[in-house]
Amino acid sequence: MAMVRLGRAVLSASSIAAVAAVGPSDVQKRLACCAMHDDCQLLAPGVPHPSACQEGYRFSVRGAHFQVEQADFPDQKHNNYLLAMEGAEAEPFSCNCSDVGAWICRDPTTERKRGLMCGAALKVSEGGAQAQPASGAAAVSREPSDDQQRAACCTMHDKCQGLAPDAHIPEECKVGYSFSVAGGTFHVDEAEYPEPDSNHYFLSMDGAEAAPFPCSCFDHGRWICSDPTDRRRELACSGGPALSMNLTREVFV
Repeated sequence: MAMVRLGRAVLSASSIAAVAAVGPSDVQKRLACCAMHDDCQLLAPGVPHPSACQEGYRFSVRGAHFQVEQADFPDQKHNNYLLAMEGAEAEPFSCNCSDVGAWICRDPTTERKRGLMCGAALKVSEGGAQAQPASGAAAVSREPSDDQQRAACCTMHDKCQGLAPDAHIPEECKVGYSFSVAGGTFHVDEAEYPEPDSNHYFLSMDGAEAAPFPCSCFDHGRWICSDPTDRRRELACSGGPALSMNLTREVFV
């Protein structure tokens, strides 16, 4: 993970346009794929398909607008989609779902074989009517609050410091570990310790598994973690609430 020092720069019109064309975030990709997961299951060729599962269908999730660019149903156990977000049509992303004993869609943000846990994604169709959650499924929060993200990252800050691949790794710093803080239960989804002065995690909260968040920590003469809600800021973890303060010279990217 690189450190970038801020400085003055002059951008051309083409550069500004390129910066403006920002693709969908990982959270937006997961939410859109969860919407397809909830509305489109076990579709097969040669049978009628719901309009929500057909090419050209438009829907909105959490204020972002998406379109089904491609829909492929090679058999009932495998349904595949290519989705695009309005304003980022040049960066479509896949949403591939299959029957593995339960209907599971692969996380569109990673090459790893990791399934999304969707529940009931709240989706708005082009006509403006909100889709209802599937029977028996609870409509849950799709994203932990900023304070919950900070509190969870501070837990990792306090318990996991200076870890390396060839060193003993405490259980609370390993993938799969769960803990509770700030009214939520959190899970360590990913953990990387490339070197003792740089440890990185992805955490998720129960009920918001489709919105994991980073927790990146470093040795800068003392052990610090960047604020998962604004990586330009440093978390102030010990001795009080999980507040953050400005990093005036450096930005984590």
